[in-house]
Amino acid sequence: MENAQLAKVMRSESKKGWTGRLVATDPTTGTSAAIYMYEGGVYSVQVEDFTPHLTNRMIAAGILDDSRMRELSASVDQSQRDHEVGRFAINRDWLPVDSLAAFHAEYLLAGLGAALSLPKSKVQVDENETTDQLCTLPTSVDDLISAVDLREERSQRIWNGVAPGSTTRETVLRQLDATAEICTVSSEVSAFIRAVDGINTVDEIAGACGFTRAEAIVITAALIAGGAVAIAGRKSVAGSHVPEDFASISQ
Repeated sequence: MENAQLAKVMRSESKKGWTGRLVATDPTTGTSAAIYMYEGGVYSVQVEDFTPHLTNRMIAAGILDDSRMRELSASVDQSQRDHEVGRFAINRDWLPVDSLAAFHAEYLLAGLGAALSLPKSKVQVDENETTDQLCTLPTSVDDLISAVDLREERSQRIWNGVAPGSTTRETVLRQLDATAEICTVSSEVSAFIRAVDGINTVDEIAGACGFTRAEAIVITAALIAGGAVAIAGRKSVAGSHVPEDFASISQ
């Protein structure tokens, strides 16, 4: 974690039991991350120009099948699907609230980690601003910063064992054995291996499946260890595919 300025503001507002929005803007690119707090705890982080593919994440988790997708499509406009799918699924008892909150918490950690990775940023304080998107229960700032540090250390350690000297942005995978035992250990792993095509990078696959980079790193390492995929090469990719890909930072 490098952005001491943002961490300092978060801790200061947390001690006050503050409710509102902190907007951290990267001075290099002008892009921003909004950090929402309620009574001193963080409950949502949203990265500018990035909407997680929550629908695809729920498909990958085995929550949305063809029948449920037809019901969703008939009731929710496609342009609003990723914003509304969580509420829609909860109202139909397709998953417990805790499971949806876990998806949101994963995006929160990814976005917050990216914002905290900025060497510096301009921080704007907007009192009493709230959101109903990608929400979790308010969590201690210190606990979140510690979780972000541990998450980043783990991701770097795992990835260095997979493709040292490369990044998830540029690393392309190819299938070796889609019937390997590892491919069926979870719905998420099965979804990931189906998306491996020898063309898309790890980040592109993660974005398409609704995963964060941290999730994709763990799955990639497991698939390589299980003999299901191998590294096919590298390519240059523009655009943001995962919430960790915030602003000008190269992870």
